[in-house]
Amino acid sequence: MKPKLLIIDRNQFGYHSDTYYYCKYLRDDFCVSYLCFDEDKNPLTLDRVTQVYVKQKKRLLLKWYLFFSAAYGLIKKENFDFVHVNYFKGCALLHLFVPNRRMMVDVRTASVLTQPWKRVLFNLLLKMEVRLFYNIGVISAGLARRLSLPPRHIITPLGSDIFSRTVKPQNALKFLYVGTFYNRNLHKTILGFHKFYRIYSQRIKTSYTIVGDGPSNELKKLKELVRNLGISDQVHFTGWIPQDKIQPFFDSHNVGISYIPITAYYNFQPPTKTYEYLLSGMPVIATNTHENGIVVNADNGVLIQDTPDAVFEGMQSIYSKLGRFDSRKIRSQASKYYTWENIVSSLSSHYKKLVAHNIKTGK
Repeated sequence: MKPKLLIIDRNQFGYHSDTYYYCKYLRDDFCVSYLCFDEDKNPLTLDRVTQVYVKQKKRLLLKWYLFFSAAYGLIKKENFDFVHVNYFKGCALLHLFVPNRRMMVDVRTASVLTQPWKRVLFNLLLKMEVRLFYNIGVISAGLARRLSLPPRHIITPLGSDIFSRTVKPQNALKFLYVGTFYNRNLHKTILGFHKFYRIYSQRIKTSYTIVGDGPSNELKKLKELVRNLGISDQVHFTGWIPQDKIQPFFDSHNVGISYIPITAYYNFQPPTKTYEYLLSGMPVIATNTHENGIVVNADNGVLIQDTPDAVFEGMQSIYSKLGRFDSRKIRSQASKYYTWENIVSSLSSHYKKLVAHNIKTGK
């Protein structure tokens, strides 16, 4: 009989890509359950994954009381062999009803809040809580150093599935951005594209598709900018697209835009979109953060600064080298290191060892 694994994530199932792929690839080795808030979004399903929802309340104390009560009741009822916790504020309270050796906290991000004092407080709490866990996972070595995590941590890297296996056309430039709009300054990519379109549209057919959404009317503001620039026929917005519906965009576009602001708090945060583009065989225009710098090279893209002119120059560089990019080679190189299947296979082996050790020692 397969060991029983509980994944706890405050995000509704399917709306946090990392834990979605954990479930997808761990379900062959574990009986997987997933506890989360019901955020009133379109429910997504995955065979052989049991989803347990907690209704989200407006009152903060009631909301978290119900969440921890649900966690307690579920853990007591099912007697899980291991519990995986996607870090959230207050998760250390789970120690009240889960033995430490049977649980791992997974840190996918430090704070990316715009206010410095809020970032400092969040990261301080994160450091304090994470140290209470015996088993610790973190998304990158750079983030582990930044947070001064204890040496017992393991790296649980970011990855992607292979969304597209097509050979990308080279008779047009079809740029694609996939991701959140929150705190991303995406207007700078639109301004850069506008300049590129203005200068190069007579030489090569070009367009820019933006997949995603964000809070604070960001989509509305970006659409207004596009209208004012007069490029509504060239820049297309799709809104948020679920993972299982996104393949056609990776099939039909040939250059990925991995744009995040170059800041201290994003520097060690690997962007999902970089891996998605590369594993789909697309060269990438990526801002020159520490983590993008590890992945992007002359064979698979170009690194840029985070200004509109730099976006333009990145597009110009891709145009000048378009015939030299090989979709098969880009995809093949990326698939050695960055597929979710390989990453989660390693995590599964780690969890099976921990479960076997806990059974042997009675912890």
